[in-house]
Amino acid sequence: MSRSLLAIGFALLVPAPAFAHGGTYRPPTYNGPGDGFSAPRAAPAAAPPRRTAPTSPGGSAPTPTNPLSPRRPHPLLDPMSGGVDEIPVDITRWESWWGYNHDAYLDVRRQLAAFAASSDDNWIETERRALQQAVASAFETVIQKGERTTVLRQMIVTLARLADEDGIDVVLAPFTEQHLRGAFPELQESAVLAAGLTGDFDAIGLLRDVLMDNEEGRKATGSQGAIAIRLRSFAAYALGMLGQRVDSELVRRYVVHALLYALGEDSSVEREIRVACVLALGLVPAEPCRTPEEALDPARQIEEFHLCGGVVLEYLVALARERRADPWVRGHAAAALGRLTRAAGEGLAETEDHPAVLSRDQVVRALVDMLDDADGVIELEQGAALGLGLAADADSDAVDRAARKKLVERIRRGEPMTQRFALVALGAVVGRPGDGDKDEGWGENLPFFLRELARSRSGKLPWTALALGVAGHGRLAHARAVPEEIALAIRSRLASEKDPVEAGGLALGLAVLRAEDARTKEALIKAFERIDDASFRTYAAIGLGFLGVHDAADALRASIAAEDASLEVVLAASVGLRLLGHRDVVGELVRRLKESKEPADEIAIVHTLAFLQDPSAGMPLLDLLADPKRDADVRASMAWCLGTLADSTAPDWTAVYANDLDYNHMTWTLSSPLGDGLGLLDWR
Repeated sequence: MSRSLLAIGFALLVPAPAFAHGGTYRPPTYNGPGDGFSAPRAAPAAAPPRRTAPTSPGGSAPTPTNPLSPRRPHPLLDPMSGGVDEIPVDITRWESWWGYNHDAYLDVRRQLAAFAASSDDNWIETERRALQQAVASAFETVIQKGERTTVLRQMIVTLARLADEDGIDVVLAPFTEQHLRGAFPELQESAVLAAGLTGDFDAIGLLRDVLMDNEEGRKATGSQGAIAIRLRSFAAYALGMLGQRVDSELVRRYVVHALLYALGEDSSVEREIRVACVLALGLVPAEPCRTPEEALDPARQIEEFHLCGGVVLEYLVALARERRADPWVRGHAAAALGRLTRAAGEGLAETEDHPAVLSRDQVVRALVDMLDDADGVIELEQGAALGLGLAADADSDAVDRAARKKLVERIRRGEPMTQRFALVALGAVVGRPGDGDKDEGWGENLPFFLRELARSRSGKLPWTALALGVAGHGRLAHARAVPEEIALAIRSRLASEKDPVEAGGLALGLAVLRAEDARTKEALIKAFERIDDASFRTYAAIGLGFLGVHDAADALRASIAAEDASLEVVLAASVGLRLLGHRDVVGELVRRLKESKEPADEIAIVHTLAFLQDPSAGMPLLDLLADPKRDADVRASMAWCLGTLADSTAPDWTAVYANDLDYNHMTWTLSSPLGDGLGLLDWR
């Protein structure tokens, strides 16, 4: 064992967490605020007051800034979540789901790489490599000198994204250590987040200390009293990302140990922290015991406490079923179970010294029972539906049949948001072949989907189209045929649809389905020309680009050249053209960015460049970022965008928390209702 791993072991010598089964696994306790059904159900627990930060080292005194507002929402990238002083947003809008899940179905980088690979050299990778070095050098210099906190936060996160790149010398530790002890909460959070993004297992001890709010954690953060709940929550998120990134079973078990300990505390634990721990656990697939001998292996113990993936699944099942627990935590625990089924064991019976090791079938059965017995707890219903979408499949196993049947029931009779989550979940299930009869679920449920599409009206229609797209997407991923009648049904509705919002979902359904036949391409071009709406044209342009509708190039350029073309229309058409291989639009977007005088417009352009992920925009952005006269919020968005362009990994790191998330029950650390961009997922 390496010295580093030994150090982790000594750092984590803590009492065993409370677990859910017999013997040494005691039931979890729920004494914290927000637990029980008397807790507020409509909004997350109140966030702690934020400290007023003094002057940033080497920079001017920070002023209130708002990286995500004021600016027009970008329909391509922005989850449509309501904030303070905003008109409440309809939570059943399909755009919300798209904002959190688009990168699971549309691979922008692969689309651009296909064009680059057709040339003599892969210029995209060459440009990205040069950008990585330039960004690392420039950001290190700026952080040393000092900057606005909004800009520094994004720079620190970007450096963490580049820290693991081969041949790129990133100096990060001095900055994160300094800001972790500093007076800026925003920078403390970015320093903690950076520890998870680098995937450095030496950071586990620090993150655990911050999460547990112990003496070592308070010393590391410079806290005179209790560590802020937000910072502890970010430590949990960082542990989840670290455990998901490392290639070490031992490290994953230490990560799980820290998260379970926080959940199993007898003292008060805030909802923010519990949700963060549950979501983080869903990212860390610790190996389960597969034989009775492994269950007794001392090497699988941490401080005389056995820990394996089976323990984690058993704990999450107990947590989701615990009626006294916070409903938000129960729902997120159910979804986390779905994520972890890929690491389920073959199944072992409970013994005196070890809980039952649940198989994939047993986890699916537990989720079916949760959905059936939710007893009006909406959070649990939605979480269980999402979990089944990740865990069940289309074969003839009895448990998978039960899962599909239960999802259909919820589509027909569930509350509105559960219906929609169940639609997409069923699409994912029937598109995932299992080990048995691989077409049973597909054959049974395709007629159901087509009937739903034919009779769906306002609101539910785009969800059904997207669910069909998800089903077909899964089939294609497993080299299974997708009947042409699906594309025919969706484009038939698109041809007659007048509502631009509904039509946008139909267009994206075709894109996710990857319906590349000539009739579908023609239908998309006609819809783009017929529906003169900026939001619809954004989604239609994505479809035109991903389906390779090169005949649409003239229509896209004409919409840009129109005298009355709004910025939204220009951005929409630019996305379509770039996805079709037109490189010149990136330079044109950068030119507009340079000439713009409106921060809201500038940020919208930057977000479009981030979505396109073309590294050729990087160097010009780096030059613009260096101008201190530019709006601080705009420069923060540029720093974030540069991280997206320079990072060689895809999809974006936020996807691990955003995809398949119940975004209707998000704590403030996930999505800030203040519009200040300080939520984990606010910069997607």
